[in-house]
Amino acid sequence: MGGEAKQATLAPPAVVALKEEATLSGPSRVQMERTVSMDIREQREDLKEAAEQSLNVIMDLDLNGNIRWVSPSWKDIIGTSPDSVRGKPIADILVDDNTTFADSVESMKKDNSRSQIIRFSVRMGPLSVFRPKRSSPPESEQGSLPNLPTEGEDEHILNLEAQGIMVYDRTSGGESHVSCWSLKEFSYLTRGRRCG
Repeated sequence: MGGEAKQATLAPPAVVALKEEATLSGPSRVQMERTVSMDIREQREDLKEAAEQSLNVIMDLDLNGNIRWVSPSWKDIIGTSPDSVRGKPIADILVDDNTTFADSVESMKKDNSRSQIIRFSVRMGPLSVFRPKRSSPPESEQGSLPNLPTEGEDEHILNLEAQGIMVYDRTSGGESHVSCWSLKEFSYLTRGRRCG
């Protein structure tokens, strides 16, 4: 037995092909290296795609409470165009307590170790998926229903919950803006009655 030659084992074809490919050089070989900027770009695109397909809204505010950007889902949730709110103070959109975002920003400036969660209300625009659809009464009943409010008169309030964090400028280390306010529907009101 000691004099017999040791039999060599054959490598699986896939392993042989990979080893041969690894030894190739020249134009057929492509480097599979990713830069940090490529990773960031891909993550940003993934986040953008998730925001566009969500019933949550992502919103960036500057430190003065002005809206820098809202995700396209703003139109579906709030019911107005995202372009119509860019550059506007968030306080102008809020119903009742219009200092809730400003108070949260001040709190985060003092202690940024955790995110802030707030609840607030806005008026629903006509494009909101949460706005109830009205059906018109049959013609025979229209005359017998006096003084029904029209769609424009019927006020719909959407109660939202948001979570936000402070974002810092990488070069200066100072506060850049309040970002990642993730807004989601909490409930809505119709003429003072709670719905949803």
